Amino acid sequence: MRNRSAKRVFVLVAFTLQLGWMMCAQVGPEADRNPLRPHALTYWEGPPRTIPQQLTDHHIPLDTASVLAALRNPDPKIRSLAAMHLGGWDRVGAEKHMEAIPAIETALSQETDVLTKMSMAAVLASMNDKNGVETLTSMCEDHSAHPGIRLDAAAVLFRREAPGVRTPS
Repeated sequence: MRNRSAKRVFVLVAFTLQLGWMMCAQVGPEADRNPLRPHALTYWEGPPRTIPQQLTDHHIPLDTASVLAALRNPDPKIRSLAAMHLGGWDRVGAEKHMEAIPAIETALSQETDVLTKMSMAAVLASMNDKNGVETLTSMCEDHSAHPGIRLDAAAVLFRREAPGVRTPS
């Protein structure tokens, strides 16, 4: 009985992950209108690359000054990785660079890519910064935004236990 129940949960989780992958990696004429497409999931060989490994793959040194400069990189993925590195998302127990909050706030205010903006806001929220929480809350309340973006912003707020999350009335 217990194995059957575990198998059902596994199948449900696998189906949900596959459905999510299909939504992110859609092809055809709809792909151009999907804001999640530029960051679609891909398959890779071996374990996933860590944030520091991905930064060094893009020739970004891991010293604080270089990572701060990477917040202005033309590639949105690099800007997002730089914010996550500064926020201590590299590994459990990683150092958060609290002195980088003003630089991440400035980058967030100038960000045009919606997923990078969400990453930066999530990093700021994890550092207990009010601007990160406010940005995520406004993303949740933006009815013109893609539903996936709104759901992801809400999920980040709940995971971070950020204040200011309102329930629908």
